[in-house]
Amino acid sequence: MTDTEKMVRLNLDLSPELNQILDELANKIGISKSDVLRQAITLMQIMVIAKFYSTLIPISV
Repeated sequence: MTDTEKMVRLNLDLSPELNQILDELANKIGISKSDVLRQAITLMQIMVIAKFYSTLIPISV
């Protein structure tokens, strides 16, 4: 991140079960819980884009 980029702070309410999953993922991968969430958002974005393009270009196997 460069000096010109700013982070946005979010507050998030999670169930104890989701918080446990987040803790386990962070520990297994060796990153922070915030980084797990950032990567999850990126993966979700990729899935949405892939779904959008798959409707435009049908691929049959």
